[in-house]
Amino acid sequence: MLSGFQNSSVLVTGNSGFKGSWLSAWLLQLGAKVVGLSSSVPTAPSHFLAGGFSGRVDQEWGDVRSPQVCESAIKKHRPDFVFHLAAQPLVRRSYIDPHETFATNTGGTLNMLEALRLSGVRRSSLPAISAMTTLSNFGAIVKMTVSGVKIPTVVQKVPRSS
Repeated sequence: MLSGFQNSSVLVTGNSGFKGSWLSAWLLQLGAKVVGLSSSVPTAPSHFLAGGFSGRVDQEWGDVRSPQVCESAIKKHRPDFVFHLAAQPLVRRSYIDPHETFATNTGGTLNMLEALRLSGVRRSSLPAISAMTTLSNFGAIVKMTVSGVKIPTVVQKVPRSS
């Protein structure tokens, strides 16, 4: 199964973050041609910078909240696989700015799904991933179906009112 990534084009959103950079490292080890899509390097120090990924990954800088950014990355690279890890995962920040969190985590996922649908890319794997901490931090569950295919459940952090 893992040999299926050999010489495949794989788009990883959120690749400059902790989990995305580790996924990119594994994909590179498996022989994949990794394309990254991130808005920025989120921390200093970062695994992305320390691992020298900027020279080993075909990097696109942009925000998944923009449908045009998602569509452009899909059209330009025509990936065989897409791993959507871009998210605003910080619980405290989600309480301070719930609109940004929802727009990034849910809107970004919708933008990636729509970009894939519009592109006509056939062979894709798009797990919708949000950072999970505890059940008390969650409020909305969204189930998506795209072209008759059930997409894994998206669990969105929504701050609860006090």
